[in-house]
Amino acid sequence: MSGFKKLWRLFLSMPWSEKLLVIVLVLAFCVSIGQLAVSRLASPYKQEKGVISEGIVGHIRNINSVYADFNETDRDISELIFSGLVKYDPLKSDYAPDLAEKWELSSNNLTYTFTLRSDALWHDGVPVTLDDVVFTFKEIIKNPGLRNPIIANAFENVMIEKKAQNTIIFTLPRANSYFIPYFTVGILPKHLLADTAINNLEKSPFGQHPIGSGPYRLTTLKISNSGDVADLTAFPQYYGPKPTIEYLRIYTFPNETALLKERGALRTLSRFSPEGEAAVAADPRFATYHYTLNQFTALYFNTTTPVLKDKRVRQALAMGLNKDLLIKAREQRVDSLGLNDRHTEPQFAFNPTGA
Repeated sequence: MSGFKKLWRLFLSMPWSEKLLVIVLVLAFCVSIGQLAVSRLASPYKQEKGVISEGIVGHIRNINSVYADFNETDRDISELIFSGLVKYDPLKSDYAPDLAEKWELSSNNLTYTFTLRSDALWHDGVPVTLDDVVFTFKEIIKNPGLRNPIIANAFENVMIEKKAQNTIIFTLPRANSYFIPYFTVGILPKHLLADTAINNLEKSPFGQHPIGSGPYRLTTLKISNSGDVADLTAFPQYYGPKPTIEYLRIYTFPNETALLKERGALRTLSRFSPEGEAAVAADPRFATYHYTLNQFTALYFNTTTPVLKDKRVRQALAMGLNKDLLIKAREQRVDSLGLNDRHTEPQFAFNPTGA
């Protein structure tokens, strides 16, 4: 108290001009503290005990596995809610059984035979059966009305046969070593969607209230122009290993700048530009990890154009393109071994002289 009295006496001894300056500075300090407190109270991005909050750039539009190809945010959430016949294992950089307990590929690489596991449940408690698998591929994916040409074209000429109670066979018209990734598409529940016409599926309420068989179920979803919030809870009857994170909250942001601004209230952030990654790396709260995506980027020649009809032109372009330099310039992290060994024919490796 004696210290306060000394300051008060000092204040009283000041000229009025100095007193006025002190009063203005004190008021400005109080206003700034008040604004900071109000902004923190008003911020929707709050950390809650036991909840892992993740921030991503984008908007939630339709959490339906057969439409997730069009939106990275939808795809991220769909992969937590739905299960495919197989899944990608990033630790092994290979595909592993998921709803299928096993699969076999024929010696001519044309026939895939899947055996369905018997212990999977939908998030509403109904058992997952082979009828759900047949429904997803035959009634939805192979339906001409499906507005997803990526997966529809892949299965267009594929024959599908249900065999026994838990076996399904896919026969391809020709061998395709890249076909197995298409079986990661999430299986949909027949008992909930059988009466939904294919033309209405994309805008069906199911896309906002999905029921899957994956490790997480959606508990709440709030969508707004400024950002969305999705709450997910680990599904206790999930057939696979129990997730180590019980509660997950996903916040979406319209752009990377908005996401970085709120990173102090988030536990994890994902999918950054090189500039954004540098900003996060400078924040001691975060550690940066790189992961392998179940996807690849390809360049296709449009052979309907006159100049590209010439095979020699296409070969020259293939040899004249320095793929390693292109990847480095984009600062993308790719499986370069896979790129060189599987995606590039040796005779078309970078060779400007040959081009």
